[in-house]
Parts: sequence; C-alpha cells; structure tokens
Amino acid sequence: MDRESSHQLHVVDLGLAVPYLDDSTGIHVPAYTIPNSLVGTARYASLNSHKGMRLSRRDDLESATYVLLLLVAGRLPWPETASISKQHIAAIYRAKKACDFNTFCCEVQVPLEFGQAISYARQLSYDEEPNYQYLREIYRRISQAATSDSEDIGGSGILNYATRTSI
Repeated sequence: MDRESSHQLHVVDLGLAVPYLDDSTGIHVPAYTIPNSLVGTARYASLNSHKGMRLSRRDDLESATYVLLLLVAGRLPWPETASISKQHIAAIYRAKKACDFNTFCCEVQVPLEFGQAISYARQLSYDEEPNYQYLREIYRRISQAATSDSEDIGGSGILNYATRTSI
C-alpha cells in the first residue's frame, strides 16, 4: 500500500449475505430463530445473531457500527479473544448487552453518536426499513468529529482520530 492510499479503507464481506425480500412477492422474508446458532464473528455480531435469530438490515447496521467503533476507538468494550468457546461467546454477548455505549465513548474519547447508531439499530424490528437519512446524519457527525480532530491537512480523518486518541 502506498502512502497516498494508506488512509483508505475498503471493507466488503458478502459471505453471509442473503436476500431480505422474497423475489416473487417483494415481501420481507419471515423471521425465525435457531437456538445456540451464532452467525458471524462474535466480536462484531449483533445481539440478535448471538440469540440465533435470522439477521436483517438492523443487524448489518449494528455490526458495521461495531467495526467503525473499533477503527476509531482502537478497541471494543468487550473481551478480544481468538477463542470460539461457548463461554467466550457468552461473555461477549453479556458484555454487549450490558454495555453503556455513552460511557464507553466518553472513556475512549470518541463521538457519542456511536451509541446513538447502535441504540437505533437495536430498536428496529426485524422487517423494519431503517431510516437511512437519519443514519447518514449520525455517521456524518462521527466523520466530522473525527476529521475536525485530525491535525492532518490531507484529511485522513477517522484513522488519524483513532491513532491519536488511542495513545
């Protein structure tokens, strides 16, 4: 990677992608639960994934926000472990469920909007269409906070913010 593109991040993972609308009817596919079935990586999985629920747009939003929070804060408020034991996965679930994101964001000096985005995603129902305009505004404020805190004129933004606030 060259210096000019080192501030760019490209994230694409379609390995777990499934249609959320039935092709023939255009209606949201029905929800179901498979107990004790986590889909995805425990650190980034939504609470619903930990519960074995079928995932939808709300879960994508929650997971994506965890990834962005990690990039900005340099860590997440639950244990980092390579273990996939049921005990570790359960510990991560309990920590996610109990986490006060406003407190965490204050502790690691990142925008409180992360907590707003996670709370918003978690309150959506399975088949509810997210208010993408509202989410764009939240993520825009996160980006502006990160960019305004950056000392770099080139505007590396979030990654510089993460590097500087993690020290």
